[in-house]
Amino acid sequence: MKHNFNYIFLIYIFFTVGCEEPLNWQPVENSKNLVVDGLILNHKGSYIRLSNSTSYNSVLDAGNVTPLIGATVIIEDSNGNIHNFYEQLIPGTYVDTENTDPFYGVIGLSYKLHIKTTQGKEYTSKTERLNETAYFDSLFYLPQKKEKINAHNNVIVERGIQIYSNFQFGSSSQYIRWGWSYVKTTPGIPPQIVQDFGYTNVTTRAVFNSDAIHKFQILFFKEQENATNYNLTVRQYNINKEAYDFWRKVKGQEINTGTIFDPLPSQINGNIYNINDPDEIIFGFFSAASVVEREIEFNL
Repeated sequence: MKHNFNYIFLIYIFFTVGCEEPLNWQPVENSKNLVVDGLILNHKGSYIRLSNSTSYNSVLDAGNVTPLIGATVIIEDSNGNIHNFYEQLIPGTYVDTENTDPFYGVIGLSYKLHIKTTQGKEYTSKTERLNETAYFDSLFYLPQKKEKINAHNNVIVERGIQIYSNFQFGSSSQYIRWGWSYVKTTPGIPPQIVQDFGYTNVTTRAVFNSDAIHKFQILFFKEQENATNYNLTVRQYNINKEAYDFWRKVKGQEINTGTIFDPLPSQINGNIYNINDPDEIIFGFFSAASVVEREIEFNL
């Protein structure tokens, strides 16, 4: 289970693909491709992250992941309103800074991303609609034991707790993604903050027999040697079909290859393109999503 997200993995997943679309390009050494990770919410926290990937051969080298700085980033909604996002404390991360009137996405409106780099390249996204919030009833945990096979082919038992959610799909909430963050506190050790953006933690109404879902497994926490306190926040995002399809393919590629160090056979297309060069390869996805949060505290 991956609790930590970093740009190495983000770049990696944008190089992967679904089986439907074969790789049709040859990366050039030291070439760079735009990577976009954008999310518009009906809640605080909307952001656009821009970076440049390097060549395929060096994609796993953290030193070759470069934030894209100095870009002009605009969000346009279906009512014709323009919202400027600005680079702040984190290089390559663009956010709304209108503190007196902060930006919140509006359910029912659609959004489009526009980017202009300092080199004059212009990019835009397809339109993404912000749908109504899916019902997030509750978040709870139960003690659980899990069996696993170790490196010596022996069965070992891990004890801990399993986090569950109860939620409900709606007429316009058919695709769900989860992310989470938690603060881990152990006596004598500085608190540790862990965040998982949940890009590939997706599901759809089509795989269930009911709209109301009970005891859906979110994540498992293993029992600790020392008493440890957790403050966990789980975020349930209602995403669109296109975003679901994108991250489902990414997840499928990850499962099929097993590890980020396995061969990457092909490329998943996102929803962003260069308006003057449609053949340019751009990695990533721009989404609009409604979000609901639930919090829980427990000790292990």
